Amino acid sequence: MERAKEEIRKAMSKSKKNADLHYYMGIIELSQRNYSEAMEYIERAIKYADDSTARDYIAKALCLACLAKFKEAVEDLEVTIKLEQNWIDAYFLKGKCSYLAGDINSAFMSYQQLVILEKKEYVMHIHAGNLLMNTGAIEDAIKAFTNANRLKESSVAFYQQAKVLLILTK
Repeated sequence: MERAKEEIRKAMSKSKKNADLHYYMGIIELSQRNYSEAMEYIERAIKYADDSTARDYIAKALCLACLAKFKEAVEDLEVTIKLEQNWIDAYFLKGKCSYLAGDINSAFMSYQQLVILEKKEYVMHIHAGNLLMNTGAIEDAIKAFTNANRLKESSVAFYQQAKVLLILTK
């Protein structure tokens, strides 16, 4: 990894405003959990790019999420989604960040969009069910876990559904 960073630095010395070089250096820093440094590189990549891409903004959002700046991460994820409307990872991360920022409605809408985009992916229904369960929408959570098991029987969905049923019996 250090050798790759060294080579990118050499390339940057020849082309200081190359957006791709800043992006990839940011990704390396992100992978090494150097979130602040990663943010700086990715922000420069966005600044130097002729046209910023969804990959730039989702990378910035990941950095922000790792720094526990969830509201700011959601803002960059909204840009990501405008640029790439069907990117499932963007909706998934936006749902998580919205939830952690305390915006349950936005989290639910993000997971709802995931279910629409990936109707046949049982895991999306499990994520939606978990969100619904955590927010007290117990009946809807049961439906989500039932839908997940209808698509593919899963120990996780059965277990979560059992937890929700226990909550109902209290």
